[in-house]
Amino acid sequence: MSSMPPKPEELLSRLRDLLEQEGISTPAGAAADDRIIAEYVLPALEHSQNVLADLYSSVSGGSGSLKSLKQKIIGKVASVSRNTVEKKSDATAAL
Repeated sequence: MSSMPPKPEELLSRLRDLLEQEGISTPAGAAADDRIIAEYVLPALEHSQNVLADLYSSVSGGSGSLKSLKQKIIGKVASVSRNTVEKKSDATAAL
């Protein structure tokens, strides 16, 4: 079952709540929290997206039996990595 991604307003509200729960929220209020989100959270999310894209891409190169062995090993590592990331993501989303 897939769910719709949260709307931007919901996502910002969740981020502000998370900042407050972690004790990162500043006394200056929402404007300072928005600065934290813009300077740190959004670049981290973009970097995460770039890293995760590689987990779902296929690997090519080599020839013959070496290529086959390489693809099997990388496929296993990628599968374990994807499963770990997705389980962690599901656990975090449940919070």
